[in-house]
Amino acid sequence: MNTITDWQLSRLSYEMYGDSRDLEAIIFFLNLLCRRDAKGTMMITRELEHCDSCMRDYFVSLVSLRVAYTASIHSLTADLLEVLWTM
Repeated sequence: MNTITDWQLSRLSYEMYGDSRDLEAIIFFLNLLCRRDAKGTMMITRELEHCDSCMRDYFVSLVSLRVAYTASIHSLTADLLEVLWTM
């Protein structure tokens, strides 16, 4: 009985990791494919209100990194500031 319980517990952590990994991949592709302006960012943020707070934080970090990268190559524009303001 202990062996079965240990096996189920080890399997549970793998399944939880898989669910989290899948959500992170979906958020990553949403960040790549969807609108990159403030309205698109707000739309995704509103949808993520129903998800885990870690997923919202992951999305905020992706958007912040994208804005920082874009601002480092180009200058900081009003559109980028608007995206940061919505976050």
